[in-house]
Amino acid sequence: MPKFLDCCRRCSSPKVEPGVLCGATSKIDPSLQKSIVKIFEERLQNKKIESKKTAIHFSDRATLTFNQVNTLASCMAKNITERLGYSYKVENPEGELIIGISLPLSEKAIALIFGVLKVGAAYLPLDPDLPEGLLLDVLTLAKPVMLITDDNGRIFNKYDINKFTSICKVCSIEELWIDTDFALEEKSRRASIEKAWDIDVLEGDTKNKTPVYERALVLIHSRGLRNNPVIVRLSNKSILNLVSFHWNKFKMCSKDACCVTVSMASAESIPQIFVPLLLGSTLYLFRRADVTDMDNFAKNVSWSNVTSLSIPTHHLGEFLRCIDFHGRVKMVRAFGKLKNVICSGAYVSPEQVSLFFAIFKSGVALSNTSGSVETTVEIMCETYKSVKDYEAKLHVERPTLGMVIHNSKIYILNDELQKVQEESVGQICVSGDCLALGYVNEKAAAGEGLKTGFTKNPHGASVPDENANDVTLTCYVVLAKGVKESDVPNQADFEFTLKEVLPEWAIPNDLKIVDKLPVMQNG
Repeated sequence: MPKFLDCCRRCSSPKVEPGVLCGATSKIDPSLQKSIVKIFEERLQNKKIESKKTAIHFSDRATLTFNQVNTLASCMAKNITERLGYSYKVENPEGELIIGISLPLSEKAIALIFGVLKVGAAYLPLDPDLPEGLLLDVLTLAKPVMLITDDNGRIFNKYDINKFTSICKVCSIEELWIDTDFALEEKSRRASIEKAWDIDVLEGDTKNKTPVYERALVLIHSRGLRNNPVIVRLSNKSILNLVSFHWNKFKMCSKDACCVTVSMASAESIPQIFVPLLLGSTLYLFRRADVTDMDNFAKNVSWSNVTSLSIPTHHLGEFLRCIDFHGRVKMVRAFGKLKNVICSGAYVSPEQVSLFFAIFKSGVALSNTSGSVETTVEIMCETYKSVKDYEAKLHVERPTLGMVIHNSKIYILNDELQKVQEESVGQICVSGDCLALGYVNEKAAAGEGLKTGFTKNPHGASVPDENANDVTLTCYVVLAKGVKESDVPNQADFEFTLKEVLPEWAIPNDLKIVDKLPVMQNG
């Protein structure tokens, strides 16, 4: 986590003591204190989710209703369990049942996520383009019982499949799908599957006494180099806290339509997937290639009637310029149902804000979220309703931290983990319901003398430290003639730009400007 100066000037609550930023205390609805799939099932049964409504819309190729998502998930859960058999052994360091998913984004992949959760397992999404060595390192650390990939992917066609089967069972999505493809129209078969596959018994190993609500739901491969992968464990509780925050903050309802604009292996996909689907809102899927073709992306978003658009901050300017190019009046009319644009990662710039409100003059809010995987993707959110609103919230020519999400705290602490006073420098530490469970095999990492991102909080619950791993990847930059150092993007913008062209493992932790590139003795 970075260090901040004067970041205690504006708090989300005026009564908070110096050195502490608090989110609103929100009593969690008892109906949300369960596993995500159980909530999904119950909301379907209670008709809070309309079963025949379109749940997932993938490009112009496929759609699934909420009932179809649920039925397919049940079929996949049944097929996964049959393939695992009764002799599998959970070897994950934390004793968690894990199933890896290495697939491109699609309606099948989303249904599969819910199927894995119905088995009582947590899912480990992996970028299909990861190098073989790093993919094997991540699997060796996480120790899933099964890896699900596709017949046309690298694992079956480019990599040594024997190396993967030596770690866990490997299954293709096509194998699982072939048994479910026609089940949707066969009412008797569907009913027998749903009756036999009652969700009440799909809560994993009965020896695990941890409440399902507090167990891991997803494991995200975060920053880490070869032989040093880092995997963060996120719980049902932390994700549902984020879901509840979005529902309240953005005043969402089942009539809304949302979108996924990032890879399924990205941490940012978590709110983009679960926020709408648990609410009963339609989810539009956009692949990485769709977003890089901004002209088509803008047109597709306009006809999809999306009300809440999530987009990386570094794409916002291009998105707005594309709208501007095709004519503001015409395009804004096409975006008639849009209510919220949510940018993740880097701060929005004054130029982006100015262009945004020049195009969307009223009725559309611009929000900026930030956080890390350890804080379940988001910890802070600021919303702007006009250029004047944005300017009023600036501090020393930079945006303020904004609102801390519900049931969470940010501490500004010194090196001894004591709260700092105003006008003092400190490091950001976070606690509360937003916090991840920790890292995979964290005890072993601590025993080897490695820094971990979590430490005991002397002020309450656990907080993450500022470093997740000692290993870093540095990018050295030599400026071209005529380019000034001030023209170089900041670290956050640099990282988010590279996410579109590089896999997560190859994104540098640090950016350094040098006169010339360092070389070995042999040149």
